[in-house]
Amino acid sequence: MASGKRKEDFRVLFWFFLLLLVGGMGAIFIMTLLLPLERQDELIQGVKVKIEKGMGALEIADYLHEERVIRSKSGFLLFSFVSGRADRFIPGVYNLFPSLSIREIVQALSLGPAEVVVSIKEGQTVADIDEELASEGVTERGDIVRFPFTALQREYSFLRQAESFEGFLFPDTYRFAQGTSAEVVLRVMLHVFEEKAWPELEKNEKSAYEILKVASLIEKEALPLGSDREVVSGIIYRRIKLGMPLQIDATIAYAKCGYRFYTCDRKTRRLTLDDLSFETDYNSYLNEGLPPTPIANPSLSAIKAAGNPKKTNYLFYISNPITRRAVFATTFDQHRSNINRYLR
Repeated sequence: MASGKRKEDFRVLFWFFLLLLVGGMGAIFIMTLLLPLERQDELIQGVKVKIEKGMGALEIADYLHEERVIRSKSGFLLFSFVSGRADRFIPGVYNLFPSLSIREIVQALSLGPAEVVVSIKEGQTVADIDEELASEGVTERGDIVRFPFTALQREYSFLRQAESFEGFLFPDTYRFAQGTSAEVVLRVMLHVFEEKAWPELEKNEKSAYEILKVASLIEKEALPLGSDREVVSGIIYRRIKLGMPLQIDATIAYAKCGYRFYTCDRKTRRLTLDDLSFETDYNSYLNEGLPPTPIANPSLSAIKAAGNPKKTNYLFYISNPITRRAVFATTFDQHRSNINRYLR
């Protein structure tokens, strides 16, 4: 009788300790799966990963494990399916930290890529904008520059006479998710151009593309005041009418720098006397008239000035480096005197 009771007690203790052991091991296993994989070298900047459209949970788990973002593929998959988010991962570029738990990583992938604010500056070129977007992780470097212009040209009436997107990517503040396609980015920026700049161009008797070219030249002349810009606009049109070369340094710098300004070093931007004979369609010292395309994406202020030139007798101007005001001249002798006074 006592022997039977001892056997019963032994069985109870055996099962108790077995359950305790299994439970403890299970807890350790779960904790191991859900604990973050801390990597000292990536704790600050994180790991950039790109979830492609069509990737399933298993493929994503393999990818994250390979990139050493997660400790366990099994843990990632287990939590993904248990939480009901395995089929809700949103494609895009993510900056994930190994210090995040699997729960936090699963949540991030199901909420979608973080949006970033990108400020496109007045006077940036398409190549500059491409670099700006790539640095923020919105697009891959080269995606904007290489995007086929003709793919969108027919959809937007204001692009029909144009040769590229240069001049039509309106300077503004944008919000994009990381990993956005070049096409989506371009459509958003063209929509803003259509909304903010096109009404100003559409009502003008001059060619919209011509105005954009002139506006881009004005933008690069570093004249912030609208009154100066309107006078410079008048000088540009007057020179064209008289058959005089425009002689605007920025046109040469645009070609010399590979159609960029903000990502071109100062030494390359600075022109030498030899550069004035640089063979390019954008050399406004050698060629009469306007360049083949705008040389930047101008602001609304520059567009308004280009569309509303002020008639004067001036033919020359320089920008005072201290006041940033334009200094005008009617003759070359006056112009040379202004150069010696303000620029030397």
